[in-house]
Amino acid sequence: MSEDELSVAIKHSTPEQLAMPFIRYFFFRKEKRISSRGLALVTKGIWEMFGVRKAKSILYYVGRQAGREISEATENEYNTQRAKSWSELLGNIEIFCDLLAGSKAKIVSATENQAKIHLYNSPACYKISGFPEPCCDFMAGIFASLPPYDFDGATSSCKELLCQGNDPTLDHCEFELNVTWPDGKMPG
Repeated sequence: MSEDELSVAIKHSTPEQLAMPFIRYFFFRKEKRISSRGLALVTKGIWEMFGVRKAKSILYYVGRQAGREISEATENEYNTQRAKSWSELLGNIEIFCDLLAGSKAKIVSATENQAKIHLYNSPACYKISGFPEPCCDFMAGIFASLPPYDFDGATSSCKELLCQGNDPTLDHCEFELNVTWPDGKMPG
């Protein structure tokens, strides 16, 4: 692996002593390819077992729970800190997807209460298509879990607008993350 592949733009709250190149290498080798294919198959199976409405609710709920658990584990095991600003949180989403989800996220626009996220190679629909509507509710749930975890009193929701599982001609899935801040004020 080249030096360029190991370097990571630190746009988040991870302390300097954290060995990001090592963690990136570890997750790249052990997690990315396995979780991408597996999550897509779980998504497909839940859709087939429960139908569209129930499957979307189940996957979104499980994604919210997983996002919180991953955030807690990352904070405890790797000594990371919670984001202190909205822009820092958005940078964390990009890093999270690269390290843990095996995909690339790009924040394409953001206001004080909303962000549009493009997710390339979403693990929820990786190499699977034919869904009648967007199916990456697990990833939407993860994205929705992050603002309330980092900012006490914040509430959020996330909806997938465009999906490769629904339209295989797309090169990404698109999500809209909406946040309501405590006291109506964006942190940082």
